[in-house]
Amino acid sequence: MLDSDVRPLTPIDLDSSASAAALFISYTRITMILGDLTEHALRGTLGIRDREAIEEALLHWIADLPPEYHLHDRMTGSLNVYTFTSRHLHAPYFVALMILFRQKHSDRGPSMPSLVAAGFVSGVFEEYIDYGAIGHLSPPSIFYIFTTVLTQLSSHRFSDLVPTNIANKEIQIAQMALGEFKQRFVTAVGAERVVNHTLRLSRQSAAASHLRPVDKTVSQRESEFFALFGPGLCDHWSIVEASVNGRARPQPAHQTASLAAGANALDGGNEWLGIGASFGETSADAELQVGLGDNLADDAFSRLWWSDWTTQP
Repeated sequence: MLDSDVRPLTPIDLDSSASAAALFISYTRITMILGDLTEHALRGTLGIRDREAIEEALLHWIADLPPEYHLHDRMTGSLNVYTFTSRHLHAPYFVALMILFRQKHSDRGPSMPSLVAAGFVSGVFEEYIDYGAIGHLSPPSIFYIFTTVLTQLSSHRFSDLVPTNIANKEIQIAQMALGEFKQRFVTAVGAERVVNHTLRLSRQSAAASHLRPVDKTVSQRESEFFALFGPGLCDHWSIVEASVNGRARPQPAHQTASLAAGANALDGGNEWLGIGASFGETSADAELQVGLGDNLADDAFSRLWWSDWTTQP
């Protein structure tokens, strides 16, 4: 994405109705943002200015989304009636939040914004399953549920953070989705293998009780990315509610920001990804490291999540 010089789409580029053009442009914009972010993550080039530009692009995208595609009522916060289009548009948005805010410190608990975003994607996929819509999804959705379950498996180490029934539900949704995907797409077979192996090894790993206490809050800036949503679909919405309690409900930023503003400023490196973090010294951690290494060797993106499994005193 960063190497492309094709200008963004506008309605005049499309010979279709206004609503169809708005839908296509909205979907193109969010997938471009996610593509830019993922490319930065893999290249280790997400500097401060690039990160700020991507954050602003995400906030503008969700604020500009046409009303017919809103996930929640923006006055009441209640969940809107299911439509495949609205759910399909929001999945890459939440995946982008998972990547943007993932935990970079291996001796701390999971990132709350990432966990909340993962909860929304699980909710979306649960609806897909209920409505029999998995068969209408394309291969990128494998990446969406794969990223989601990796985020969730890391958080499941903390029983006081994710109750067992919620953890089991999240795993079941991911396994059901991948099970259906692999019937049509061979890439889902590898994703399912990694998820199942990670799940098995995580259950064998040492308890995470010796980690630093988990901060169960989102910052005021982080809460802006969830300001236009409500409790429907996400089993972790209470984290957002507890965080905004006592302060005004955050409003998305509306100041003008261009995604290209920092595109050429690659400040910083891959420190935020946690790449290169050493694993703990316990035998369980060593087994987990070896097991993940064997199974994720051919999956560059999966390796970005290794530090979430590091357990240091």
